[in-house]
Amino acid sequence: MIRISLFFLILIFVHGLIFHSFSQNELKSLDSLLNNKENIIASVKEDLDSKNIVSVVSFLGRINFESNDYLGKFNLPSDEQINIIKTRGINNVSEMYKENSKSIVLLITSDYSSMGAGCIVTADGYILTNYHVIAKNNKMLTFLYDKNITKIEDMDPENFKIADVIAAIPEKDLAILKLSTSQKLKNLRLGNNSEIEVGQDVFAIGHPESFIWTFTDGVISQLRNNYEWSYDGRNKCSGNVIQTQTPINPGNSGGPLFNTNGDLIGINSFRTEGAEGLNFAIRVDELNKFLEEVKEGKHKYNVVVKKDKGSDEILWDRIDSNRNGIYDCEAADVDGNKIYDIVKVDENEDGFVDYIVVDSNQDNVIDIYIYDKNRDGHFEYFIMDRNTDGYLDTIGIDTNGDGVPNEFRKYKG
Repeated sequence: MIRISLFFLILIFVHGLIFHSFSQNELKSLDSLLNNKENIIASVKEDLDSKNIVSVVSFLGRINFESNDYLGKFNLPSDEQINIIKTRGINNVSEMYKENSKSIVLLITSDYSSMGAGCIVTADGYILTNYHVIAKNNKMLTFLYDKNITKIEDMDPENFKIADVIAAIPEKDLAILKLSTSQKLKNLRLGNNSEIEVGQDVFAIGHPESFIWTFTDGVISQLRNNYEWSYDGRNKCSGNVIQTQTPINPGNSGGPLFNTNGDLIGINSFRTEGAEGLNFAIRVDELNKFLEEVKEGKHKYNVVVKKDKGSDEILWDRIDSNRNGIYDCEAADVDGNKIYDIVKVDENEDGFVDYIVVDSNQDNVIDIYIYDKNRDGHFEYFIMDRNTDGYLDTIGIDTNGDGVPNEFRKYKG
C-alpha cells in the first residue's frame, strides 16, 4: 500500500508547481526512472485541452511594474519623446536601431509581477540580463521583437517563448538564460573594453515603464572600477561599471548599452535615485568574464525555497536528461537519503510539466505516474503499482482537487 504521507508530499509540490533546485551529491542516475513509461501516456492523455501559463484575458493587464522599482521613480516620457528619436552624435541612428532591436527581448515573470530586458548573445538563444530581473525565478516568459507592435497592450499574450535561467552571479547582478527554440536568432556583438572612453556617445534600447523597445542616448560620464551598489540595502553588488547620462528607467534593467558601432559595451542595471543623469551599466569586461566562467560550468543557478515554518524542506534539482541545453526534468529527494523520490517531466520541453513519476519504495523503479489530463493545473490521475510487484494495477482519481486520489479502479495496461 502507498503511504498516505506520500500523497501529502505529492500534494505539496503538485499545487505549488514551483521549480526549485539543489546541488547534486551522489544521487542515483535517472536513467532507469525515465525509461519505464510504457504506454501509460496514451491511456491517460485523451482530448487534452491546451492551457498556457499566461491567460489571454488577464496577461497584459496584470503586470505590476511598480514591483520592479530597481531603477527608482522617474517621470514617464512624453509621446513625442518616445516616437521621435533625437540623437546627438550617432550616425545612422535608424539603421542602428533596426539592426540591434531584434536582438533584445522582453522578459516577464510568470506571475506578471515584474519585467525587464535581455540581450541575445548567441544565435542559439543564450540571453544575458541582470540577476535582479530573474531573482527567485528559474523560468522567464520571453517575447521577441516585432516591428509592427509598438505598445505592450497590442502584444499577443500567447506568443511567448520560455527561457530557462541556467547561471547567475548575484554579487555581480548578472544572469544568463537559454531560450527554448530551434530558431536561429540575431545576436549582439560584444565590444572591446579597452576602447571605452569618457565622453563617448552611447545609446540604449529597452522597455522603460512598459514602453517597449525604446531608444535613448547619451554620453559616458565616467568609468568606475570596483564600484559597489545595492538594490535592497542588504545584498551588495560590485564590479566595473559605466556611468552614463543615457536615460534608463524600470524596464531597462538587463538591456544593452551600445557604442556608436552598435557593439554591446554594458548591461543597463541601476541609477542613483533622486539624481537625474546618474545611470550605470555593468561593463563589457565583467560580461565577458561571466560568460567565460559559465562556459567552464561555474555559477550554476540554484533556487532553494523552503516550505512553511515547521514543515520539512523539499528541494528540487533541475536536470537536462537528453543534454540538449534545455532542462526537461526536476527531481526531489523527499526523505534526504540521496535517492530521488519524485520527478516532474517536461517531455516536449515547452516549459510545462507533462507528468510526474514517483518511486515510493526507494527501489529506483517508478510505481506511481501522475497526470493532469485536462491541463487545468490539477494533477488528478494517479496510475499506481500498489503492491510494488513491477506491474501497474490501479488508477486513482482525485475528484475533489485536494491532491489525494479518492476514487479507485483497476488499471488494465
